[in-house]
Amino acid sequence: MTHSQSKQFGTNQILLKQEGKELLNELNLRISDSTGIHKKSYEKIYLEVRLMTDTIENSNQKKGRISYHIFIVDQWDFSDELGIRLLNFKEQYLNLKK
Repeated sequence: MTHSQSKQFGTNQILLKQEGKELLNELNLRISDSTGIHKKSYEKIYLEVRLMTDTIENSNQKKGRISYHIFIVDQWDFSDELGIRLLNFKEQYLNLKK
């Protein structure tokens, strides 16, 4: 890996980790405002995103099983901004962990 590739990789990690933290804040708000099954779903997504965010900087740590995207695709409105951001976050995370 060249110096510029390494620098870009580090920048991508920082940006992705920042996005993960912002998503966690948004999910916390939704958890606070929800009840029942919606609250449980948001909590599950929160845990997966937190795990992903925690493993971004450690390339040796294996990525966990990510399943929240299935719930989003199947049940969320396609125009939901948080859902779109969560799906993009998953894709960027998987690309970073390749």
